[in-house]
Amino acid sequence: MSEYFTPFEGIVLTKRQYREHDALVKIFTSEYGKRMFFIRGLSKQPNHPLKSSLNPVVHSQFLGRINPSGLSFLKDASVQNSRLKLQNDPINYAYAIYFMALIDAAFEDGEVQRELFDVLVQVMNHLEKGLSPNALQILLETHVLPFFGVDPDWMTCQITGKNAFHEPCYFSYQPYGVILVEAYNHLRQTHKSVPGLLSTSPQAVALCQRMRLITPNKLGQMNIKDETFQAAKQLLHNLYKDYAGIHLKSWDYLEDMLKWFK
Repeated sequence: MSEYFTPFEGIVLTKRQYREHDALVKIFTSEYGKRMFFIRGLSKQPNHPLKSSLNPVVHSQFLGRINPSGLSFLKDASVQNSRLKLQNDPINYAYAIYFMALIDAAFEDGEVQRELFDVLVQVMNHLEKGLSPNALQILLETHVLPFFGVDPDWMTCQITGKNAFHEPCYFSYQPYGVILVEAYNHLRQTHKSVPGLLSTSPQAVALCQRMRLITPNKLGQMNIKDETFQAAKQLLHNLYKDYAGIHLKSWDYLEDMLKWFK
């Protein structure tokens, strides 16, 4: 009985050696979600026909056998974008590895996430073309955060109930979400209890609000101060750490790289 192979699109998330000569490659596919593939003899054969398509960040059209459980298998691949420019740039490659690790942690293997796949493709395209990696990080983190069960209301003041978009806001632990600066100041003036603030940078909160609403294909160059980017990144890191319980090694690696290359 002949084996059935199906075509699918995917981005390689991770690759690791398995046994002496084989490899396990995790691919985020548009059609089947994340899948782990067994590749026989990848490290043993320098000219393995799949070698160029199996590096992390590479985007390809694949032909393979998708099994409902356990490992799947690849027969052929046609590279759509090798992302060599990213692979040869230590800083942007560190961003890319973190982005893919965040996606990998966000949902279970085998769960189809077509919209998130498209978001990742667009983010990688922008990163390769030189768009601000800080902006891309904030955009991706705000879009992925709800997958961890953390979806704060960025648009409504948690004290007054007023629309908080385009208005100066803080971000608060309690009440959880954004609060208008004027509402916070009023509480202080009337000597009432003041919520614990997670962010005292209205500019950082405004940046997160904006990023939560747009898709990567609508993102252009942004004239934003570095301190605003850093405050927004710290705010989101705290949300991931304190509310989602997520702290990725690839985030630490990225931060170390940014310090080394200052």
